[in-house]
Amino acid sequence: MVSAYLKANPDHPYLMNEWEDADDITPLPEGYSEEMRQTVTDATMDTPVIRNSKRWWPMIAAACVLVSLVFLFFIGSRPSGVSEPIAKATPPQETWEEIANRQLKDSLVTLPDGSLITLYTGAAIRYKKEMLSGLRRDVYLTGIANFKVAKNKAKPFTVYSGDINTTALGTEFKVTAIPTASQLKVRLKEGKVLVKIKGAEDENYYLSPGEELTYDRIKKATVVQTFIKKKSSPPITGSVLDTPLQRVTESYVFNNQTLPEVLDQLAAIYHTRILYSRAELSHIFFIGKIGAEDSLEKVLGDIALLNKLRIVKQNGVYILKKKKH
Repeated sequence: MVSAYLKANPDHPYLMNEWEDADDITPLPEGYSEEMRQTVTDATMDTPVIRNSKRWWPMIAAACVLVSLVFLFFIGSRPSGVSEPIAKATPPQETWEEIANRQLKDSLVTLPDGSLITLYTGAAIRYKKEMLSGLRRDVYLTGIANFKVAKNKAKPFTVYSGDINTTALGTEFKVTAIPTASQLKVRLKEGKVLVKIKGAEDENYYLSPGEELTYDRIKKATVVQTFIKKKSSPPITGSVLDTPLQRVTESYVFNNQTLPEVLDQLAAIYHTRILYSRAELSHIFFIGKIGAEDSLEKVLGDIALLNKLRIVKQNGVYILKKKKH
């Protein structure tokens, strides 16, 4: 009877719903197995044991029919159109770390993988705390930030900022992604990065050090240009070195700029070569004012005193180094 019913009604809603919901993972309802076993036991245990195997077949067939009827009873007793919730294995919850810089100065953040991020005022980042255990290192940025990425070829480092994604293996770059601005910018300082434009599969750009990509979100236009202008340095000769240092004719204000940026500007202002290690000084920031009466020796002396540096002057060239402890 059960077999005939199933063959005659292959599209029965209860049967179809049960078939679609069935799997080899979801457990049966609580007590279902015990009740089914008890039903079979009650129908078979009172029957005396008959050693002739041929006489067992009617009992076995009756038990199978009874089990099938119990099964149909359970699926038929559910309200029509209502499916019971299926217990599914839920993946482990991912936790996110959010950091925002609400100060009036830049903030340095160290990620779990060792990468360094300088958050400018108003910038914010978001990343998964499980960064080290995943296959990728993804950071979501709003605002302006400088990234110095820890090298790990097995786990690409990608910054998601609006309409552009910047991927690097180990490098230093700056991303400008202000929500209210029409332009997004990526400035590469060291290494190599791949910049992808969302919604444009063919627009992938590989930047070299000294290049800056600007993407206009309104015009949907992309421009890549250099931001480092090479300046010809005068040869180091006696006549040049004997010339007195030029004094500035106006005041200059440095508002929380990195020390390498300040030193490069001082070299241009005073027309003097200043040598330093960018890797050693890139994490130091400077706030100050230079007046028309300040000499380069005084300015460099104040900077060195505040940041525990020492100054060496050789053939008219100033060299800044970290003090050895």
